[in-house]
Amino acid sequence: MRLLVWTTIIALVVGAGFAIDGYLSWPSGSLLDIDSEQLRTAGFSLSIGSTLIGIGVLAGLLAMHARAVGLQTRSAPGDHADADADAARRAEEVRAQQAHELRMGNRA
Repeated sequence: MRLLVWTTIIALVVGAGFAIDGYLSWPSGSLLDIDSEQLRTAGFSLSIGSTLIGIGVLAGLLAMHARAVGLQTRSAPGDHADADADAARRAEEVRAQQAHELRMGNRA
């Protein structure tokens, strides 16, 4: 899970760097006067930045999901033991009730 956290942090920081670089290098002025190489470089930088930010967000969501599943998995054996004990207790109560009904039925 630590790897996912580091992947999230690094992808968001590097992606933000690329996105800011692309934004700052975006050509201004008339569309007829724009240098196509500068536009291509800025677009490429924005594309890389947005992709890395997306990867960072997904890695963060995956890390949160892994943590939630890990917490549920650690608490699951206790839940099963409690459920087994409850089921055994209910089964014993049913057997006792049936035995009581049989005794009462034999007396009548």
